[in-house]
Amino acid sequence: MWTIYRQSDEPLLLPLDSLRSARLDGFNLHRASLRGADLGGASLIRADLRGADLEAVNLRWAVLIQARLANAWLADADLGEAILTGAHAAGADFQGANLTGAVFTNADLDGADLRQSVLFGARLDCLNLERARLSGAVFDASTVWPADFNPLKHGALSVH
Repeated sequence: MWTIYRQSDEPLLLPLDSLRSARLDGFNLHRASLRGADLGGASLIRADLRGADLEAVNLRWAVLIQARLANAWLADADLGEAILTGAHAAGADFQGANLTGAVFTNADLDGADLRQSVLFGARLDCLNLERARLSGAVFDASTVWPADFNPLKHGALSVH
């Protein structure tokens, strides 16, 4: 069991095994440790996940529309097919994360760490890839980008 807080600061205890498809819209999970939790299919619309430890979390098919993920640790997380439209993920650590087929329309990934992550099939902006915000995001030779997408044109930095 661990405690999370709604925006009203009202505590709510949840066992880690009950989070699949959970409705946590607007919840305050700032700096929460959810390492390894199964949030597959969960709804986290406008949730505050700033600085949260989400290492190896299953967020496959999760809805994170306008979620605040700044400086969250998402290393080795599975965000396949997740919807991150309008999410603020500046400075988030996505090292080794699966982002296959994730929707990042109008998401802010400025300064994010995308080394060793897989973005194949990710939709950084469904209408126009030129609007993707990747200023200062870092990637390496093992980062897998969508076909014909040039991260350098969007301000991302290649590191060795």
